[in-house]
Amino acid sequence: MAGIRAGLTTVVAPHASRPPGRGEGRGAGALFASRECRGDYPVTMRAVDHVVVTGLMASGKTTVGQLLAHRLGWAWRDSDIDIETATGSTVRQLRDHDGVDAMHAREAAQLLGALRAPEPSVISAAASVIDGATTRAALRRPGVAVIWLHASPELLARRFDSTDEHRPAYGDDPATFLAQQAAQREPLLSEIGAHVLDVDGRTPDQLVAQAMKALG
Repeated sequence: MAGIRAGLTTVVAPHASRPPGRGEGRGAGALFASRECRGDYPVTMRAVDHVVVTGLMASGKTTVGQLLAHRLGWAWRDSDIDIETATGSTVRQLRDHDGVDAMHAREAAQLLGALRAPEPSVISAAASVIDGATTRAALRRPGVAVIWLHASPELLARRFDSTDEHRPAYGDDPATFLAQQAAQREPLLSEIGAHVLDVDGRTPDQLVAQAMKALG
């Protein structure tokens, strides 16, 4: 049965029901907040105002974040959508034109802006937000919970599609690149108290159920 790692603790979670499909969130505007796209009722968690769902490329941040927002009845924000709405360019185009550092700066700014929103939300954030001291401090703030989607480099490489116009391309060996990214970023997760969900062998619904259990 699926489990969630939060430090050294393993929690077993039930299966979740499935809301509307993933594609409904990819459209004009950054806020996924219409009544039709929310759950049947808003879930109140006084200790948590924002849930940040992140992980390496192809780990499922958008899918799981959107499903979790639906389950909670909260607004949904997505880094790629917010950035493209603000700039008119995909993150891949920004990386190619402005460079990796500029792309990461926009991803950090998107997270910080989303965390300032007064209404509860689920934020599908770029993995690069783990890198900076300022964004890590924001992720440690009271009222912010972090879900990190951990997947094996082999699974991520199978999902990885460098022809996706929204996803930056990183050479012909994505498994090696993604393994390096995991080695760089995942040791920082304990600093922000992230709940780590193992993606391999689990459906998005199961991951949402694990996240709900972790959030209490």
